[in-house]
Amino acid sequence: MRNISRLTSFGLVVFLLFPFVFLILKLNAISIVDHEEVSWALKNSTLQAAGSASLALILGFIFFSGIVKIKEILGIKIFRWIEILCLIPGMLPSLFTILILMSLIHPFPMGLKGIILIHGIIYSGFIALNIYQLVQDKAQSLVEVAYILGASRTQIFVQIFRLLKWELISLWILIFSICFTSFAVPLTVGGGWGTTLEVLIFEKIRLSAAWSQALSLALLQSVLLFLFSFIQRPGAALEVGRYSQVPILGGFTSGLLLIFSLLAYYGTFLLYSFRGWTQFFQLSEIVGSTLQTVPQTLIVGVSCGAMIYMMLNLTAFGWKQKWLRRFLIGFVAPSTSLAGLIVVLLRPDYFWMQIGFFTLAFVTIVFGGLYRMGFDQRLTSLKMQIEVAQVLGAHHWLIFREVIWPQIHPMAARLAGIASLWMVGDFALSRVIFSQDIVLAQVVQGLINSYHLDIGMAVMNVVILIGLALYFLFEGFGRVFSYKTP
Repeated sequence: MRNISRLTSFGLVVFLLFPFVFLILKLNAISIVDHEEVSWALKNSTLQAAGSASLALILGFIFFSGIVKIKEILGIKIFRWIEILCLIPGMLPSLFTILILMSLIHPFPMGLKGIILIHGIIYSGFIALNIYQLVQDKAQSLVEVAYILGASRTQIFVQIFRLLKWELISLWILIFSICFTSFAVPLTVGGGWGTTLEVLIFEKIRLSAAWSQALSLALLQSVLLFLFSFIQRPGAALEVGRYSQVPILGGFTSGLLLIFSLLAYYGTFLLYSFRGWTQFFQLSEIVGSTLQTVPQTLIVGVSCGAMIYMMLNLTAFGWKQKWLRRFLIGFVAPSTSLAGLIVVLLRPDYFWMQIGFFTLAFVTIVFGGLYRMGFDQRLTSLKMQIEVAQVLGAHHWLIFREVIWPQIHPMAARLAGIASLWMVGDFALSRVIFSQDIVLAQVVQGLINSYHLDIGMAVMNVVILIGLALYFLFEGFGRVFSYKTP
């Protein structure tokens, strides 16, 4: 059984490293790219990623203050709904936010400003809730003492920033890394002025067929991100105890701004969706392409979720392989364009083979991030139970079946649901691989490019409906079987 565990762990690593190994062997060499071209794209990538992370952090602080005030005035039930509404932009495909902001802002600022604005809005709610949790976990004593001693609100926020500086820097680095490799947003709203490394890789693949240059750019991007990760440092220690609500942290203006932002965000989507449906049925060509892409969208969504669930379980099955955990924590996933290049080079002959490779490519992109979304911590938390089972003489399979699987299954299913949701809303990878509309998100992106924003918003309803249906399908699968597990 130990040999099987090692074999599955090794197979998982080979699968994740396959994109890099395949491209190096296939292309035999990495080509030199024009210096000015690389410098321009690298500058744009750095500027938009740094600007996006900074805007998200600033908005996150403002919304954090609003969240505290909302919880103080409206209570825990409304607070839970606000939490969900703040997280949705980061969970749903970026197309969702792109459509809303392009409908709200006329004219929309194309280029770096537009990219930074969209990224900042998408991740601001995530940052706000993370700051809220950090203050609860690590700064409650500081806030309470400062409040009792009569410190001003500004002074308290300055002290919070000093105490949590490395945690905030880590959040900034996380958003920077995500935005640095972002493809969908720069491709849609870059407008030629926001060509990033990721977009340049795409152009090398699809427009000039300079595949060796694309590989060089992708390796450069991966190395830069890997080196950037060394900046992080350990933060403040966790505090044990119950968090006391301190009113001074809440800002009434911030609370109003947060509520207004959420109403504008979701209200715009509902309004334009309603208008879009009235136009949608008048265009038979769009109706036909929408109906035609629904089956493929469902298939790739379910397939992606199933693959992620299986791979997470294989990771848990290899719990004895400590090197596997270290590898997955440090693994830098291939970029969207790089993964798409592999499928292009493989040249699958049949349509369903193309769909299968498309799904596998997306899985290699998102698996590392999903593993680090709490799954690693869940496995680590089971260490004591595993050691007790080993002392009692339980063998590897029995420990996995009776100790590990019942406790990681719900989370694995939930993460699989998130992967399905992301897959359904992806148009960036499909844009690299397919020359025609295969999935619904491509239809939406085509409507955006042709300035049919209302109809695009309407079709986006279908994308979200399918994505959420698949998410709740996997999440329900996790709950049902966890209830049946003794």
